[in-house]
Amino acid sequence: MKNLLLFITLCLIFSCSSKDKSLTKLNINGKPVSQINLKKIKKDKYPLNFSELLEEVQFIRIESRADIPIKKDGWWLVGKHFIIYHPKGTGNILQFNRKGKYIRELIKYGKGPKEVSENFKMLFDKEEKHLIIADYSKPNHLLKINLENGEMMENIPLYKPCRVISFKYYKNNSLIIIPDFLKPSENNFDIFCQDLNGKLIGGVKSSIPPISAITSANMLSVFNEDISYRPIGSDTIYKYEIDNLYPNYIINDGDQDSLIQRKKPIGNIDFFKIYEAPGYFIFYVSEYLGNKAGLKKGAKPGDFPGIETLIYDKTSGKSRFIRPFYNDYTGEEMFPYLMLMKFGFKSDGTYVEAFDAFSFMELAESIKQDSSIQIKNRETILSIGESLNENDNPVLMIGKLKENVEVTP
Repeated sequence: MKNLLLFITLCLIFSCSSKDKSLTKLNINGKPVSQINLKKIKKDKYPLNFSELLEEVQFIRIESRADIPIKKDGWWLVGKHFIIYHPKGTGNILQFNRKGKYIRELIKYGKGPKEVSENFKMLFDKEEKHLIIADYSKPNHLLKINLENGEMMENIPLYKPCRVISFKYYKNNSLIIIPDFLKPSENNFDIFCQDLNGKLIGGVKSSIPPISAITSANMLSVFNEDISYRPIGSDTIYKYEIDNLYPNYIINDGDQDSLIQRKKPIGNIDFFKIYEAPGYFIFYVSEYLGNKAGLKKGAKPGDFPGIETLIYDKTSGKSRFIRPFYNDYTGEEMFPYLMLMKFGFKSDGTYVEAFDAFSFMELAESIKQDSSIQIKNRETILSIGESLNENDNPVLMIGKLKENVEVTP
């Protein structure tokens, strides 16, 4: 009997101590909603290695040719078969195979009907046979390019003229689109779904006006049939179902009602980016600490900067701030938001970091000189580093977000 009482007491102690006080379960309009209170998350150090987030990591050397000089600063889209590159600002879109070998110039920079401006988004179709481009200068349609031969295909019409802020492929050859309509109207949707012929399938006009914040960004994630959407500046992540938005997660400081319960959009938090995997979120938060966005003067990796990086485990409901963050693929300790934001995760769950040749050669030399640096791919880095010249094209570090990451108490 004493042993039984002791067992029950220990179970109660364990259950109380393991409960995450930052999480509250709400019921809004008959649907369960998880609210994360940022002020109640532990402020102690929670180190995280990059290998705990990434899998299928590769280092790929981009072919160097005199006629295709490439800067590391640019946009990279990586699929199973191809790598697409576009320099920041002006420049042509280039296509490489998955091993970094140059294939062709896909499309030129410009304002012509078969050219792209400097403001656009791009994605592969589900079979990775075509590249789809949403160009701000072409509000009536999307461009479609055949990746097997580089030929321009018939345009995909948009159901209504707009600039495409973000878009994703969805089931049954449809597209989910976050638009910026050219003409204001009460009938404009904040998010909508259309087929590839420009026919509207459904859309939603959010009742919550977004908070204006330069550093904010919306979020659009699609996993199988689950669509997550966060309007710019909102503290709420919604589940989108063609004609409806349902609040799914609320992230704020606990001292205020959620935006979904307010008549006016006020608040004291700001999200920079949110990356979602099937089992967790990673996002950046500022201002709730009372700091302006940015690092404190004299801050070092492992310190508590004004911008925090939070990881939330959907299964356990546990949240922790990542402090510090160690890239065990390159041997660097960095501020997590710099690692994830400056280089970064793409909205499709891939990670692409570009090293210019000289920086990669320096990295390889430092690893060669110091055997105490603990990394997972020492020989690969050394081999590539020895084969480079300082004016060669970049080396890409490519990885994929793991579907699930366990967040410990």
